[in-house]
Amino acid sequence: MRLRRGHRDAEAEGWAVTAEQVRLVRRALARGEAAGRARLSVEPTAAGLRLSLVAGGSAGGAVVDPVALPVGDARVDAARAAGVLEATVHADAVLGELRRVLRDGGRLEVEVANAAAVHASGLRRDPVALLTRVGAGRGRTQLSERRLVSPAAAAAAGGMRLDVAMTHAELVGLARDMGFDPAPDGEGARLRDLLAPRLRLQAVAARPRRPRPVTPWWPALLDEDGMNFDYLGPRPEVAALVPADCTRALDLGCAAGSLGMLLEDRGIRVTGVEVDARLAAMARQVLTRVVTGDLVEVLGTGRDLDPRGYDAVIAADCLEHLADPEAALRQAVARLSSGGRVVVSLPNVRHWDTLWNLGVRGIWPRRQSGIHDRTHLRWFTRRSVVELLEGAGLEVELITPVRRAHEARPSWMDAPARLLPGALGELVTFQWLARARRRA
Repeated sequence: MRLRRGHRDAEAEGWAVTAEQVRLVRRALARGEAAGRARLSVEPTAAGLRLSLVAGGSAGGAVVDPVALPVGDARVDAARAAGVLEATVHADAVLGELRRVLRDGGRLEVEVANAAAVHASGLRRDPVALLTRVGAGRGRTQLSERRLVSPAAAAAAGGMRLDVAMTHAELVGLARDMGFDPAPDGEGARLRDLLAPRLRLQAVAARPRRPRPVTPWWPALLDEDGMNFDYLGPRPEVAALVPADCTRALDLGCAAGSLGMLLEDRGIRVTGVEVDARLAAMARQVLTRVVTGDLVEVLGTGRDLDPRGYDAVIAADCLEHLADPEAALRQAVARLSSGGRVVVSLPNVRHWDTLWNLGVRGIWPRRQSGIHDRTHLRWFTRRSVVELLEGAGLEVELITPVRRAHEARPSWMDAPARLLPGALGELVTFQWLARARRRA
């Protein structure tokens, strides 16, 4: 086995590779090969252990794999991630794990597909696209109509294959957010580097480590079938509302399982309900159970649900897509165990963006995601969230806002927006999070 040979070579050269590290790496390799996720190869170098990531199998596994480097307490001087960041929408967690195992001052090398890459045939048809791609590479503009699925990669893998390419500015920003200082030549890349098919970045593990951003790093993207990847984020602020004593949770509209995965890490057994078969297949890799089907039908029939009930029912960003959210919520309440809680996340239509478009422009915005997602059937304010929960037989324990000054993206104005009181605060509230219990 390559790992054993590498271990013997390391011992012969005097490198300190502990038995515990080898055991953890072997386990990671075995699990990665079995699950078809990103695989980790380890080799000794003059600087110590060198980590190399190789995306294997269906990338549908990597989309919900937040820690692709389970190397325990290993501490190394150099790490390399090549060909894996584009196979996951959790690139921040991958770099975060690399930062954890790297010593302060350790070196990181990253190679990833470039979303702003220029193809000669396309430029002949649209030479103006060059300016757009240069601007995106430098972080001065956004790329539109990007796809997350590579047809060639999908054909090779025999199914859905992610290809989350990023621009140079996104890669540099992500590295900084995860605790790395990019090398000066990498931060100020030349034009040909900005537009090359693949991006390469060298960085140093900074001290102190910067805090991990709460919002997902990836921009608003759609795959070729219209699946919106804005809804694949882990939502730690929602998971935080699930009570500490919860043992069984029902996640309605679980998508790829990213939210439920945070709960599974806390020892909670999560059952997800997801209508999209592709997302359900991804969620099965990380959740205890996943039921594929319409959540209203599943709640009504109880198909494949735990007859003992659940300590928590989570409805994050799904009720607004239903024709009768209150009826669905009443069915969900019926699935609660004694003392159970309901946690919801709903968009706030009282955002200033709605008032601007209706009052000034005279239109109702229809967008790919956010408050005015074109697939929303119902809209909510703080008062209507409370009415929805109370109408389903619940008593509201807490309700808290998620502030965002712009609907489409986070911005520097989000921090001061959190300080606004009362009605002014509601005008910059993007979502309402609430927790409620069954009325006595």
